[in-house]
Amino acid sequence: MLPEITTRSFSNDSQIFDEVFFANKYKIKGNKDPNSPQKVFLDIGAHAGFFSFLALNLNVRVYAFEPFVDNFNLLLKNCYNHNFAANFTPYNVGVYTEKLLGKFSSPELIGNAYLDFAYIGLSTNSHNKREYPCNCERLDEILATFCFGDKIDVLKISIGYSEREILTGSLLLRDQVNSICGEITANDVQLSEFKKSIGIAGFASFFSEPVKNERVVFWASKTNLSDNFII
Repeated sequence: MLPEITTRSFSNDSQIFDEVFFANKYKIKGNKDPNSPQKVFLDIGAHAGFFSFLALNLNVRVYAFEPFVDNFNLLLKNCYNHNFAANFTPYNVGVYTEKLLGKFSSPELIGNAYLDFAYIGLSTNSHNKREYPCNCERLDEILATFCFGDKIDVLKISIGYSEREILTGSLLLRDQVNSICGEITANDVQLSEFKKSIGIAGFASFFSEPVKNERVVFWASKTNLSDNFII
């Protein structure tokens, strides 16, 4: 039986959902033992809620961050409609290398095209751009305040922009996060530098796979990757 999930027409929502939920693109797994402590996931770039939906189905507690209102409303619909409210804490906030309050701009999109940071730049004057309200916080503020200082078993990040800088600029990853997965833009040299940088922060186990156009899916952990991922 297919899960009840809402996707938008004239977008790649269905494709993204298939990749994240059915193909389990990020290779996550839930609790093996129902008597073990519940895991806590942080979903940065939650978009329409597909990763959060998968995690919640695995009995994981989720903090989800999505800055764009259209995406955020769909995130709420997809994750609150399944009696997940007790395990789900959503925020209409983005994550960036610095605190930003204001508007971003993007090329004018057709219909309900899937919107993420890959299209976004700071607001500029252009006849072909549309402005979107978008407030962002630094990752360390997210970990310390929005997540109430909770220990995070898995941090997933995929915003199409600045993932490497966001992660390597954090001072709290070492103390509050056990494992990370997501997508980054990196050539071979940048990927090697990224691996070294988060390795210094304690994430000694690392694995990656290329996607396309120098986008890379990666998994990193302070313990064994298999603790949280199907590797």
